[in-house]
Amino acid sequence: LLELEKEGLIVVKFGVRRVVELSEYDIRELYQVRLILEKAAVELATQNTSPENRMALSMKLQEMEEAFARKDIHTFIRNDLETHLLIWSQSNNNRLLNMLKSMVGPIFMFMATNAEYYPWKETVELHQDLVTAINSGNTYRSVKSIERHINSALHLSLSMSQKRKVLALSQN
Repeated sequence: LLELEKEGLIVVKFGVRRVVELSEYDIRELYQVRLILEKAAVELATQNTSPENRMALSMKLQEMEEAFARKDIHTFIRNDLETHLLIWSQSNNNRLLNMLKSMVGPIFMFMATNAEYYPWKETVELHQDLVTAINSGNTYRSVKSIERHINSALHLSLSMSQKRKVLALSQN
């Protein structure tokens, strides 16, 4: 429980631990920071590309595409996260990697709990563009790709948050 709390997946209120629920403010705040950190990671990862890194990213993307084709949401989400972890690792900056890891838990938990609203095809396409840009060694294109990716994820997360609110109100 302490590890989950450290990762931001559990919060303590009045001595009781609960799974975190992100407000729209929380979502905007997380994505503001994530965009800055992801751009730095992608820029460094693009500069550090190697045959081994290109192969690892391409294989992880292929696993994501296969999970999408099978409609295996759990594997898809895991591959989405693992793709980002590969990019962050490829940055060769441990402090950046640790910061991104520490904040991504709530984002991916939110995504997993809202899977029915998620545009999986668009997510695959955004990852295809990102991996292609990084593997080509084009830093400018890579940074623009991650900007599109994170901005899309932000808008989607805000939309999902609104849908959850409407659903909760309709059930009351």
